[in-house]
Amino acid sequence: MELTQRGATLMELMVTLVILAALLVTLAPLTGQWLGRGQQRASRCALVNAIDMTRGLALRNLPAATDTPPAVLCLSPTALNVYRGDRLPSACPSSPDARAVWSTAATAASPFFTPANGAVVPSATACYALDSAGTPADATIGATSCDPRLESRLIKDALYANCRFK
Repeated sequence: MELTQRGATLMELMVTLVILAALLVTLAPLTGQWLGRGQQRASRCALVNAIDMTRGLALRNLPAATDTPPAVLCLSPTALNVYRGDRLPSACPSSPDARAVWSTAATAASPFFTPANGAVVPSATACYALDSAGTPADATIGATSCDPRLESRLIKDALYANCRFK
């Protein structure tokens, strides 16, 4: 009578587990980097969307007082808020605001404007105002002066390349 071996020996199972453990140890950091880049891209695309929303509001030329721009984007490390000119806040908030036409919050893993995201805004809070022709305008929201060069710095940093549909 001939005996045939079925299944795997203990040594074969141990070798298989060692190979799987080595693969997991190698791939785990790559997965973390991949997720981090995805969150950074989402933050950059939210910033591009906010600028597009601000431009859309400005071009629609919504009614505003003569000394205020028709659309303003308030930026903070944790939130983006787009306001109509007739509903401007007294200061740029650091969290999503219910009065805003459009707002979004950053995730804890990828806040807006960190050096990993390109550091496009130099201060903790900034604003970007557009006139009714869609060009940058001078404005001040509370103690924050709007930066007319914000969008050109975004383009220079090539943040638009990954967020636009072609």
